Order: sequence, then structure tokens, then C-alpha cells
Amino acid sequence: MVGATPRVRLILTPVLKLAIAVAGLLVLQTLVSALAMVREIPVPSGLPLPVLEIVKVVIATVILVLVVNFAFEIGDNLEVAFPAFPQGGAIARWFLLLVAVLIAYGAYRALAETFLGDYAWMYALVFLGLALAPLIKIVLLSYQNIDKLTGVAVAGMQTLGAGGEARRAKGQLQCASCGMEFNPGTKFCRGCGAPAPVQNTAEVAPLQYSQCGVTLSAGSKFCPECGTQVPTAQV
Repeated sequence: MVGATPRVRLILTPVLKLAIAVAGLLVLQTLVSALAMVREIPVPSGLPLPVLEIVKVVIATVILVLVVNFAFEIGDNLEVAFPAFPQGGAIARWFLLLVAVLIAYGAYRALAETFLGDYAWMYALVFLGLALAPLIKIVLLSYQNIDKLTGVAVAGMQTLGAGGEARRAKGQLQCASCGMEFNPGTKFCRGCGAPAPVQNTAEVAPLQYSQCGVTLSAGSKFCPECGTQVPTAQV
């Protein structure tokens, strides 16, 4: 089972890498578009699009490759981070592939209209088919794992609404896969079915205060019955 900190690193690292790369490429595209000399570059007779449009297509292609790589990386990382719910990684992967299809459709639309002319509707038809594949997979996986998805959603709302940190401070354990709290004595998570962590049932034996016979809890400094300070040796 992956710990909390490695789990966050598995998810956060690829997200930050993608965000930084995409932001850098978009800034580069903005800077290139703002340069007056780019617009003044004569378009060779063999090029169907202006230089600026070609630059946009190239940058969009790089972003597309980054998103596809991110889809597989984050999907694998989610399966490792949440082994009790590996379908969550698959759902995330297919969703990002759907996003990649939409990016590709927008990136190459100008090329399709230039080369296909009146048959540009074929371009839209092809991408409709490409988008349906991941969309169908997302719907099927979500339907087949609706109980686990509901458990994850409920656990998230409970944590935000009732203060998960306060409940954990009181000793209530949380599922490492979906975050839902375990009820006392529960062996499996009611949200995703993951086994409950083994709890340390060893208890500190109560202390007997010899002066008045009152049972003291561990760490007591004063007797709750007579108020006398408890000797350090007895605590």
C-alpha cells in the first residue's frame, strides 16, 4: 500500500510537469504571434497556410503529445496509488484521451478545411468516431464502478463538510484508497471495498494510585479524586 506522501507525489508530479510544459508552449505561441516580423515572412507557394498558422499547428501537436503521454502516466500512477480501485486510473486515462481528441480536432481543423474543401465534413465525422471510443469506455467503466465512485464522492464531501482532520485526530481511521472513514470494528471499506488497516489493539494498563486507590490513566499528573500530585514513578 502506497503511503499518503508518495501517493500525492505520484499524482502531483505529472500534473505539474504537464501544466508547466503547456503554459510554456502557450506563452511561446503568444510571443511568436506578437512578433511583427512573423507576419511579414512571405509564404512559399508550396505552403497552404500562413507561417503563423503553421506555428500554431506545430505547438498544438506538441501539446497533444504531452497530453497523451500524461494520460498514460497519470492512469498508471493512479492504479499504483489506489490499488483497491484500479478502474479509477482507467477512467482518468480515457477521459484525458478524449481531451486529446478534442485538442487534435481543433488543431488540425484549418488544415482539413484547406485540403478537403467541400468534403471537410468527413474530417468532423472521423473525429466524432474517435471521440466516441473513449466516451463509451468512460460511461461503461463509471457504470460498472458506480458504488466505488459514489464512495469516493461521499468520502470527499464528508471530509470537506465535517473536518476530516478533526476526526482523524480522534483516532478514526480513513481508507487509504478512497478516504472514507472506517467504523469501529469494520474490516473492509464501505466505499471501495479495500481492507481496513490493522489496528494496534494493545492498551496501556491502568495505573493504581496507592494513596486513595483511584485508577489513573497514563500520563496523569494529579489524582482526580483527591487532587494530590502523582509521583513520577507511578506515572
